[in-house]
Amino acid sequence: MEMKESFNWTSTTTGNSPFGSFIVGGNNNTISTGYSQSFIGGGGCNTINGAASVIVGGTGNSTAGTVSIVGGGTGNSASATYSGVFSGNTNQVLTQSSVIAGGACNAITGCAETSFIGGGYGNCLKQTGTVIGGGFGNQVAGIYSSVLGGMSNSASGAYSSILGGSGNSDGGFNYAGVFGQGITAVAPNTFHVECLNAINTPIYTGLGYLPGTIFGLCNLYPPPVGAYPLYFQS
Repeated sequence: MEMKESFNWTSTTTGNSPFGSFIVGGNNNTISTGYSQSFIGGGGCNTINGAASVIVGGTGNSTAGTVSIVGGGTGNSASATYSGVFSGNTNQVLTQSSVIAGGACNAITGCAETSFIGGGYGNCLKQTGTVIGGGFGNQVAGIYSSVLGGMSNSASGAYSSILGGSGNSDGGFNYAGVFGQGITAVAPNTFHVECLNAINTPIYTGLGYLPGTIFGLCNLYPPPVGAYPLYFQS
């Protein structure tokens, strides 16, 4: 069958396209006219609207950026240059050089270039160089900040991180760290936690530690059973 440049190339005519692209199989897959060096492996209703892009399989997936990829899943889209969605359901990457590895209903939007979501559900990145490892309903809107996991955590300050837990926020402070439940940061350059239990801290030997070192003294007064009192070297 002769394939004309004025028509989209679909999997009803599998093989090499006039633009160096290829569809192996599947049903109703499309590499749009004018996009060269692209590939669809199989699946159904997948669409490529970018050059040098790949959809391996799945259903209803799409790419719209140059050198973008969707590995599989359903309803995933990689719509920016050098973007990718590897698997999952209804994940969207709208910024360049960003990746969603899996999960469902996750999004990388706004100015979130060079960002990454590992998985989970309903997570969203909105700024450059940000990361969400997983979890549910987490958001990052501060540049180079991260939420590693948990639920309903939010980081809006720059260079801040929420390690996990639920309902935590960096309060918009820069360089803030949070771990726990329902904690809102109150200062920059500070780690926030409900309760800190430091075990196996070094016993003071008189040799001295750097300022800020946490150490234990076992002979100053009787400590609680199984614990040493802690001091900060100043």
